[in-house]
Amino acid sequence: MFKKILVATDGSRRSETAADMAISLAKNCNATLLVLSVLDVGSPRTAMDIDPDVYEEIKEDNLVISEEVEAERIKPEQQFVSRIRNRAESEGLSTDGMIRIGDTAEEILACANENSPDMIVVGTHGRGPLATAVRGSIVTKV
Repeated sequence: MFKKILVATDGSRRSETAADMAISLAKNCNATLLVLSVLDVGSPRTAMDIDPDVYEEIKEDNLVISEEVEAERIKPEQQFVSRIRNRAESEGLSTDGMIRIGDTAEEILACANENSPDMIVVGTHGRGPLATAVRGSIVTKV
């Protein structure tokens, strides 16, 4: 039936529930579980937002800072992925874990395009139709 299932997590209670469902599905199908967490950093500043006289200096400083900041900022995502992988592996499943940085929906879709899962499992916050219309929904975008 399913050979590969992708589950996306943000560490929330609802994404943990979605992960439990994905683990159960993967176990029933003897599928590999791909576990993904995305650090959504929002839109980066563009060069047009920065004074051209200081752009090169900022670019060099930002490279060093961003590497240090990203290493620290992805720690929660690493924990989310590890927690789900550990649960799945304790059930005898084969797993793979991934952390991505960028727009959550875009990164889930990019991961799906690269790994060709048979199913994508994503939890929803259930904010309701008005909040979803205003703020958008990762699930709807995926």
